[in-house]
Amino acid sequence: MIILVPSLVFSADFNLSKLRINLNQKQKSDFLILKNDSAFEKEAYEISVLKWTQEELPNGQLNDVLKETNDIIVSPKTLVVSSKSEKIIRIIMNSANNYDNYRLVINQLPKQNPGSM
Repeated sequence: MIILVPSLVFSADFNLSKLRINLNQKQKSDFLILKNDSAFEKEAYEISVLKWTQEELPNGQLNDVLKETNDIIVSPKTLVVSSKSEKIIRIIMNSANNYDNYRLVINQLPKQNPGSM
C-alpha cells in the first residue's frame, strides 16, 4: 500500500479535498482538488513527491528521512488557482512496490508582478 500525505501550510483561503491517498496494484491513480476560497487573489503552487522512511537513531528515536523519487507522478507539477476556483492534481503510481510511503509537498510560490501569472 502506498500512502501519500500532503504537506501544505494552510491559509484560511485554501483547502485540499483529501489528506490521505492509498494507491496499490488495483488502484494505481487518484486525485486531489486544491481549492482557492479567496475572493480576490490567484496563487501559484509547485508540487513534488518525496519518499518517506524512518531511521532509528542511536538513542532509539526515529528520524524521518525524505528523498526525491520518481515512484509517484503528479500532474501538473506547477499550477495557478484563480480566486473562487479549484484545480485537480492527478497522482499516478509509477512503481510496483506496494509498501512504500510518500509525502506530497505543495509549496506556495512567491507572488509575481501583476499580470505575470
